[in-house]
Amino acid sequence: SIKEFHRMTQNQVLMMASINMQGAAFEVDLMCIPMSDALDDNYVSVRDILIFLELARFRTFSDAAANSSAPPSYPKIDFIKSTSMQNGRTLDIIVTHVTSPCDLHLVCTGEEHDYYLTMQEEMQEMYNKDLCDLYSLFYPRTGMVCAARGSDNEWHRAKVTSNPIH
Repeated sequence: SIKEFHRMTQNQVLMMASINMQGAAFEVDLMCIPMSDALDDNYVSVRDILIFLELARFRTFSDAAANSSAPPSYPKIDFIKSTSMQNGRTLDIIVTHVTSPCDLHLVCTGEEHDYYLTMQEEMQEMYNKDLCDLYSLFYPRTGMVCAARGSDNEWHRAKVTSNPIH
């Protein structure tokens, strides 16, 4: 990731944006300025590029991660895989979201539901801390998995489905 960072920033004009101040030090984000032949005029965050390329990731404050003795493994971030449902099988479920009769989201009770509840609790704890803009995506890209605050003021898993129109 250091080589890729060097390649992306070497001989480039970058814009630096202050995100936060920790003591006497500023936390900053570097942004690539669009070239004249770019398809849009959005600035692109070097941090977001490194995360998208899976060469970097956000720091997490998970107790499980802090206490793990195993070396970290950073697979591509995506939602957990769906439970395979076979026709004719009876399952205990909880419906979590309904967009239409053909588009609904559910969680199977049991181990999957326990994981879902634990994850929701950890998300509220992590994202409600006073961390300023540490986890903000300044330039979200289609397909990125992230967290979003819903109208219920709770944090939820989310996936960017389209770019915002400026």
